[in-house]
Amino acid sequence: MSDGSAQNANTAIIYTNSSYATIAREREKERSAAANTKMAFTRKTLTTPITMLLLIIILLQGQGQAQAQAHRRPRTMQARVWAICKHTTNAMACFKTILPEALAAKHFNVYTALETEVLATQQKVQTTLDRIDAIVADPATGKSTARSLKGCREQFVFAMDSLNKSIALVAKRNAAEAKFEVSAVISFQTSCGMYFDDMFGSGEPNPVEKESQGVYDHAGISLDIMTAIQDREDRRHRGVTNTTTPATPAAAAAASPCQNTVGTCS
Repeated sequence: MSDGSAQNANTAIIYTNSSYATIAREREKERSAAANTKMAFTRKTLTTPITMLLLIIILLQGQGQAQAQAHRRPRTMQARVWAICKHTTNAMACFKTILPEALAAKHFNVYTALETEVLATQQKVQTTLDRIDAIVADPATGKSTARSLKGCREQFVFAMDSLNKSIALVAKRNAAEAKFEVSAVISFQTSCGMYFDDMFGSGEPNPVEKESQGVYDHAGISLDIMTAIQDREDRRHRGVTNTTTPATPAAAAAASPCQNTVGTCS
């Protein structure tokens, strides 16, 4: 082979090798670009759901914190008392009796409210006894009325004894046995009325009917509060939380009487 032919052959080989190298680099670039595109797509498809999940978690945590802060807001004393009284048989009498004591108390809870109502019942019994004694001592009182009132008085003495026991039980936070004693008070109050009943008694008007009704009202409120305490304690023993949706502090305050009153409620 002549020198010219050899040189041309070498040039052709170099050109061919250069072309192969160029083609190889182009293919490598294509493979690299495809890999990058696939990786970017994978990252995007994975990142979007994760990002959304994180955002949802953050939003839920924020709502939970807001609700917790709302429940931690202090309620007014009026709202707390009304929450106890609103389901009783005489909600306003309950509210007006308990609120002054609640405002004056260093520590207030449902047992404080219950004690206040039991003491109010005791006071109503004492008022009734005093009224009976005054009527019986009056010379103008007829013998039949005086006889009925003496029987009635005996019933209220029994009621006073039951209330003394109930007060001691409430101090020990024994609502179940205290409830039994207060139930007896209502039975004694009813028995007093029977002395003036047309069928069983004298048929005369009961001169202490108003005072006796006060005993009935406050004894009934006491029983309602005791029942609420028992229901709550039973749920705790069963490990069941409150089944009713608690009112928000703002709603509870708005629903209570005398919410803007400073001091006692009249």
